[in-house]
Amino acid sequence: MKIFVDFRSTAIIKTDVAVTIGVFDGVHIGHQVVIQRLISVAKNHSLLTAALIFDPPPVEYFQSGQKKSSLTNRNQKIAIFERLGIDLMILVPFSTSLRIHVL
Repeated sequence: MKIFVDFRSTAIIKTDVAVTIGVFDGVHIGHQVVIQRLISVAKNHSLLTAALIFDPPPVEYFQSGQKKSSLTNRNQKIAIFERLGIDLMILVPFSTSLRIHVL
């Protein structure tokens, strides 16, 4: 699995990608179903798969920087997504700039 630490670094990807977006804290059964479905659809269309993960999660931004305890840390998420078969992981810090330009 290839890991990217911001949007700009993904410019090197020269193929179409199926993406799931979220915080994925815990990567529970529901998350795993979404990921397996993503992989299935991507394979049927010859696409790479990617998980775009907000790290740190938006809740920390909106709660004035209060650190929320996570069920899984960044390294655990990376290991889980790799084990599940995701090709690319994009770690995006939630920030004022992202909030202004995306929301």
